Amino acid sequence: MKSAISTSGAGTAGASAAAEAPAAPNPVQAYSRLLTDAVRRKSLSGRLASRSALARECPAPPEALEALTGGGNQVPGAQAAVELSLSLAADSEDIRLVRRKAELWYFSSRSMTDAYALHLARSEEGDKALLIAETVRDESKIYPRPTDPRCFSDPPFRIGTGELEAALAEIRQRPDTTDICFCTASNGAVYLYSRDFLGERLAESLAEWIEVGQKENP
Repeated sequence: MKSAISTSGAGTAGASAAAEAPAAPNPVQAYSRLLTDAVRRKSLSGRLASRSALARECPAPPEALEALTGGGNQVPGAQAAVELSLSLAADSEDIRLVRRKAELWYFSSRSMTDAYALHLARSEEGDKALLIAETVRDESKIYPRPTDPRCFSDPPFRIGTGELEAALAEIRQRPDTTDICFCTASNGAVYLYSRDFLGERLAESLAEWIEVGQKENP
C-alpha cells in the first residue's frame, strides 16, 4: 500500500513538473529573432541589411533549417532560409523590405524611412545614372517637382563631383533614360525632370521659383 501511494505521488509530482516545464523554443522563431535584431542594428547605423549578407553573417542553424522544411527532404538554401524566416518572424512589424532585381534589402522603420531605404538600395547597385534617373522620376511623379542634381552629393547618395558629371552625361545618352530632361533657371542652375510625369513648362517654372522666386519673395 505504501508502495502504491508512493508511486502515485511520484507520478503526480512528475506530471505537475512536466506541465510546468517551459516549452522548447521554436527554432524558426529563435532564428527569426536573430535576423530581426541584426536588421535593426544595421538600420540604427544607417545601413540596409541585404539577404545575402544576412545569410553569410547569420547562417541558419540545422534545427531551424529542418523546421523550415516542415519535415520534408528539401532543405532551403541559406538566402531562402533568411527570406522565409523573416517572413515568419513574430513582433516584426517594423521590418520592411526593398525588393530589387539583384538583391533583397531589409531595414527597420524604427530607424529609417521607406524613401531613405529605397535611395540606399539604389545606391548599393552602383549604377549612378540609373539611381539619379529613378530618383528624378519619383520626384516628378510624387510631388511633382524637378530635381536639383546637387542633392546627389549629399547623403544617402554621396556621389562625388566627377562621378556626378559623368552620370549626368550618361543619362543624356542611355536608351533607358530618354524621359529624363534638363532645364535651366535664369541664374544658370540646372534641374532634371521626367517628361513622363512633368511637363516642360511646369518644370521650368518650378525650377525658376526654387532658384530665384523663393529668394526674392521670402
